[in-house]
Amino acid sequence: MSAGRSGRPVVVVTRRLPRPVEEQLAREFDARLNADDHPLSAVELADALRAADGLLPTVTDRLTAQVLAVEPLRARILANYGVGFNHIDTVSAKARGLVVTNTPDVLTDDTADDALMLLLMVARRGGEGERHVRSGAWTGWRPTHMLGTRVTGKTLGLIGLGRIGRAVAHRARAGFGMRVIFHDPSPPPAAVAPCVDPGRTASAVCRSRSPCSASRRMDCWMRAV
Repeated sequence: MSAGRSGRPVVVVTRRLPRPVEEQLAREFDARLNADDHPLSAVELADALRAADGLLPTVTDRLTAQVLAVEPLRARILANYGVGFNHIDTVSAKARGLVVTNTPDVLTDDTADDALMLLLMVARRGGEGERHVRSGAWTGWRPTHMLGTRVTGKTLGLIGLGRIGRAVAHRARAGFGMRVIFHDPSPPPAAVAPCVDPGRTASAVCRSRSPCSASRRMDCWMRAV
């Protein structure tokens, strides 16, 4: 890599990152930070590729073939801050000699936690209740007021049993005694097998519609069985 005025490689950071991350970037690189945290336009992304040795984008930055076709290209790496990289045209990046990196596995547990949080909020009407209290409509407990449904012992259908699906299955089974069924082309790993029902897949309660197009739609109906 070439160097900036400080003698260190120039790295453009497209969005505000946690303070410790930005501080380390500033120590190790000539870091160009996004102080107001605005989303970079295609023109700004192209300018960054011309000016920096490395670009640190996030999943909101659309690094299309057109953006990556910029001339002259100074950048040599797209160090993506995120697990997903479908916002980067990796074919074009490879053709331009750009290394693309991501951060696999770091959000598996967090995403599984969020999935269970949303499941509980829907079942127990948590969002409704919070808005009810904040609006000042709460008048006290009543036996039939905002009754939800329990999650414990219900059946959960999962489409896909990848890293996140397996983490959700473990939480649902161990934490709530749920019966977990799934749809996946591959059998579950041995470590996950105790968390899922070996006798059924989710085809009975989940249906997916996946046309061969860039925008894939999936409709899933899950019900207690």
